[in-house]
Amino acid sequence: MKVLLLTIWHVANYGAEMQTYATVKALRKLGHEVLVLDYRLTENHGIKARLIESLIHFTPAYRKFNAFWSKNIPSTKHYKDAIELRHNLPDADVYMVGSDQVWNPAITKDRCLDYFLSFVPEHKRRVAYASSIGVSEWTTDRTLTTEIATQLSKFEMISCRESDGVKVLKDIFDIDAVHVVDPTLLFADYSELTGNTRQKQTFVYYPLFGGKEMEDLCKSTASKLGLRYVNNNPQKTWLRGRTWNRLSVQEWLRNLAEAEFVATQSFHGTAFSIINNKQFFTVYNGSKVSRIANLLDALGIRERLFPTVEAALDARPWETPINYDEVNTRLHLLRKTSWDFLKRI
Repeated sequence: MKVLLLTIWHVANYGAEMQTYATVKALRKLGHEVLVLDYRLTENHGIKARLIESLIHFTPAYRKFNAFWSKNIPSTKHYKDAIELRHNLPDADVYMVGSDQVWNPAITKDRCLDYFLSFVPEHKRRVAYASSIGVSEWTTDRTLTTEIATQLSKFEMISCRESDGVKVLKDIFDIDAVHVVDPTLLFADYSELTGNTRQKQTFVYYPLFGGKEMEDLCKSTASKLGLRYVNNNPQKTWLRGRTWNRLSVQEWLRNLAEAEFVATQSFHGTAFSIINNKQFFTVYNGSKVSRIANLLDALGIRERLFPTVEAALDARPWETPINYDEVNTRLHLLRKTSWDFLKRI
């Protein structure tokens, strides 16, 4: 079966690229042919923006991500807008959207309806795997909500990454969605990307929104535990703060796989800590916390999530090991539900 996948990717974000990779990996494992639609959240318009983008293509950072995309993400030609999509859409048996925050209008903005597959012909099959709304409260205006409802009514099967999202889909759109895991959590092994790994005495910190207070906590805790501190998102910048160099996707994954302990502010930093059965804690103080909270609730380890650095410092989670026998039992059941959904599609 031919599957055309629309998701958020090609944004040089480790989590976004890995959820795309994992979705492709899962569909291929089930024997399907997959193409990822090269349709991006933003397009650079104007001479200055295009010039800067062309210069970025020569940076080591871009070359690393581009090598990952070229080797691992089978994609269509690049489409600049929905008009192009409607006029020249690749033929497929199934048009799939997901995962990541494809159904969060605050993320997709003026392309919101596109991520509900509004450009797909009426007679074609539409499905959603792990599409995330990203928030627990639906605040989108009535007009756009009505338009979204029209598009959702055309879907044959819908699943959502968060239990909060399942509730929103039911309460706002009267849709019974299936709760599934993020595609990265479908697999327990990514050695095809990392190569052979070995446990290292490292304390790996994956920052998302920065903050010296969090960094200081990680460095001091690493020292107390006798571990080497590793920043898993170091960036060298140029041209008014734009990234010149950073870790490749494979290096990012390997650091997490080999860590003794992980601290993060990220959903996918949390997910890969769990995949690799790492001791970890997550600090996240934003409106999108439901993504992480729902996952940790489902696995019975909500106590690893903290609203502030101070709360983490008070709780000292590095002194309380996670029981991964119980976590893996719960994750196994969630994986089974998710694989069953993909097979039904």
